[in-house]
Amino acid sequence: MLDSMQERIRDFVSQKGKFAVTVLGILLVLGIGAVVLSVANAARKTASTVPASIQPRGDITPAESFFAPSANDGTDDYYFYRTTSTSWTKEESESWFTTPDKNTVESLERANDALIDTITGAAP
Repeated sequence: MLDSMQERIRDFVSQKGKFAVTVLGILLVLGIGAVVLSVANAARKTASTVPASIQPRGDITPAESFFAPSANDGTDDYYFYRTTSTSWTKEESESWFTTPDKNTVESLERANDALIDTITGAAP
């Protein structure tokens, strides 16, 4: 297997030598460029990457003394959960639910049948 691969490479180079040398040269230049860029990038990262504007300047002196916040945890107007009933009232059911008429049910049935026919296609 390795011998046949070497033989095919030799045949390619002997037939298209100028092209093979050009491709090899381009790959070599790209490889050397990648190594040079990675070395330059590694050397640059070892230097301090923190801008001077955010580096510490020394002791901080507050204008006023610090104070503790009040004991109120701020959840007076926030509800973690709400109690829900297990069933609708008659008013809610009349407001939110409408009984479908016969035409609507038949239209839905036809649409479902068409969808099923599309999915199953020519299945036996």
